[in-house]
Amino acid sequence: MSERAARPLGIGFVGAGMVGQFAHMASFARIAGVRLVALAEIRPRLRAAVAERYEIPHAYATHAEMLEDRAVQAVVVVTRRPATGPVVYDALCAGKHVLSEKPMAYTLEQGERLVAEAEKRKLRYAIGFMKRHDVGVEEAVRAVGRARDSAGYGALVAVRAYGRGGATEVPADAEVLMTNEPRPDGIVVWPIGPSWLPPVYAGQYDKFLNVHSHLVNLVRLYVGEPAIRVARIDDPNEGTIEAVTAGGVPCTFEFAYGTEGVWTEGIEFTFERGRISLELPAPFRAGGAATIVLESAGARRAVRTFPGVSWAFERQAQAFADDVRERREPLASGRDSLGDLRFTEAAWRATLEAAVP
Repeated sequence: MSERAARPLGIGFVGAGMVGQFAHMASFARIAGVRLVALAEIRPRLRAAVAERYEIPHAYATHAEMLEDRAVQAVVVVTRRPATGPVVYDALCAGKHVLSEKPMAYTLEQGERLVAEAEKRKLRYAIGFMKRHDVGVEEAVRAVGRARDSAGYGALVAVRAYGRGGATEVPADAEVLMTNEPRPDGIVVWPIGPSWLPPVYAGQYDKFLNVHSHLVNLVRLYVGEPAIRVARIDDPNEGTIEAVTAGGVPCTFEFAYGTEGVWTEGIEFTFERGRISLELPAPFRAGGAATIVLESAGARRAVRTFPGVSWAFERQAQAFADDVRERREPLASGRDSLGDLRFTEAAWRATLEAAVP
């Protein structure tokens, strides 16, 4: 093993909110070959408390200060979504590898700027679509691939993706430190949405990217980048988007938004002689994975579960560390995630155009 590979990877965090602590810091703290070396958090009391909890030696008031720390080799960005793009851009310009929460940015143009900077500097740039690292999702990729190559299932004829939200299932005993400190003003943000989006829709557009982009990203993992064919006139957050895959297969997205009840999200792949269904767990349900249901003509219905496996967030942290050390393209890379922004812009443009009499 080389000296580079043997040395722990120094990770710096930008943002110490609930998701930053529970999903990311806790996950990186549990994997080997990583050191939590720095934290940037604009709220002083929260910064001090979280740095002490996770034994992070260097705490900074701004991400700009943290990026000057030579012990920081890679940065995890979990800040307010409008500030994500500017912070990631600064980190890339400082020569740091980056894992940022989704969405990577609010427009395709913004995203392309980030990807260009990462590729120019030969940096690993990953987006936090942690569901790609779910064990059940990974197995379903293989199952769908086998079915598409199998005479028993026949051709793929339709894809249906649905996301209705629900309880995110943060454990009641989750160790999350929070304070009532206000966030200071003056934080640099990028515009929410492309220039052609009327400002009145900015909040809905923001919600779509924050909530529904996970499902768009997963469908793209299985069938490539769907092209928008028709978008219903209603709010895409509470309606249906009809698309078609590059191979001409109809692909329907059914979106709703709620924070109560059982988390309901999944994808159905319908073949000529069978169906494969993927049922996704609540995002903060640790120790679980997606469930796969296989049905085919002449065969019994089979349900595959994966109890006791590593949490998707933890597997994502391990993958990012390995990607940096091995100079490997991330599974949810910045370049790949441009497809989510391209899809979102196309869906909203089609919706607005359809609404014009």
